[in-house]
Amino acid sequence: MSKNLSEDGPGKRASANEFGTRQLFRRPANPGRKAVLFIKLFGDNAIVVTGDERFVFAASLDMDLLSLVAVEAFVSTVSSSGGVSVSIYNLTQTQDMLTAAVTIDSGEFTSCTAAVPVNINDLTNTVEHCDLISCNVDGAGVDAMGLGVMLTFGLQPLP
Repeated sequence: MSKNLSEDGPGKRASANEFGTRQLFRRPANPGRKAVLFIKLFGDNAIVVTGDERFVFAASLDMDLLSLVAVEAFVSTVSSSGGVSVSIYNLTQTQDMLTAAVTIDSGEFTSCTAAVPVNINDLTNTVEHCDLISCNVDGAGVDAMGLGVMLTFGLQPLP
């Protein structure tokens, strides 16, 4: 006999498919042609570890010829030493989309106050329908947990 699992029930927490682990939440491209992707690379209780292709997704049809215009990252538990960094790589076009990875400094929850700001490569930031995009963790810090990134694709850079 099976039981339904609620979002906050003990069965859900014990499930191998922990809520918030390696998931993509997406706001589709709107009439202004902007798509925002919220990607959870590691669940809130999972230690961040380095590695390529920690999360891979395909650009949808409504993202065709949109450019990566903003990148932010966050952790649920801060790194006690060393920063967390994530690069965005277009597997299909075999090119980095950033010239400087998005970083979260030691002791910080978000990339919003990073000492080194993210730098998007204007020559390689455009995606085509069905391009495979990879989120690579280049730096994990120490004891950081619950890594997520927010990617915004649009027609032009944000102010």
